Amino acid sequence: MEEPVWRALGGGVTWASGWSQGGQLPESDQIKGIRAGALWPYIREIGLYQCPTGYRGELMTYAMMIASIGRSVEGSPVFKRRMLAPQPAERLIFIDEGLSSPDAYSTRYSEPKWWDRPITRHGDGTNFAYADGRAECHKWKGIETIKQGRDNVRTWVGLFTPATEEGKQGVQWVQRGIWGKLGYKP
Repeated sequence: MEEPVWRALGGGVTWASGWSQGGQLPESDQIKGIRAGALWPYIREIGLYQCPTGYRGELMTYAMMIASIGRSVEGSPVFKRRMLAPQPAERLIFIDEGLSSPDAYSTRYSEPKWWDRPITRHGDGTNFAYADGRAECHKWKGIETIKQGRDNVRTWVGLFTPATEEGKQGVQWVQRGIWGKLGYKP
């Protein structure tokens, strides 16, 4: 059995067992989890772990991308240190997911499908941080991507395959940002 991501990062738990149905830990437990995290020695302000537009009661709204924690999906490439990230200006490290969840953020690697839903806040966009240290809000163009992000963020209902060309381009943009390439021919 694989080691949970939060343990691999040296962190504590900030999510409730029913997180995918909107469950939340008490604030005091979330604070303990953040303080047990690998970033706490460097970022010692609880408010910096949360986007002001995140879900009410969620103190940690950012998630790491799966490749940046050294975990492979379907044979995908990984890296374990930000300094070793190839193409740092193009590699996504963090995403403003809007809620605290028990794993890193991911898409499929071998096909153009979302594993975790695209988040559509901030004017139908999502905030990302790159390995080179900058951040930006990426605006989605696929109407079904925007709708999925609005409708299903607090629940996991299975894989989501975009139907439009704009939707496919959106998931491929994230896949390239996570792994640096696509694991299939577009």
